[in-house]
Amino acid sequence: MNANKFIQVLAIFVFMSTHKQPTPSSIESRMNQIRALMARMQKDEGSLDESLMLYREATALIADCQNMLEDAAKSLLDDGVRPDQGTE
Repeated sequence: MNANKFIQVLAIFVFMSTHKQPTPSSIESRMNQIRALMARMQKDEGSLDESLMLYREATALIADCQNMLEDAAKSLLDDGVRPDQGTE
């Protein structure tokens, strides 16, 4: 590994270890974090490696949200609530 590549990898490692956010506990906070990551990516100020890191973090949060929604839907179905039932 050449010196430039080593410095790049080290910089990404330091960035990731110092900018680690606490895991959000609700779907709303996850969605807010996804929006913040998207805004950072749209600024187009970082390197490709940084953009990829942000993208991976966003896709992991999206997967968490999908799992939470699927769990909620299963819970409602288990409780006898059906999608075709309206709230009257």
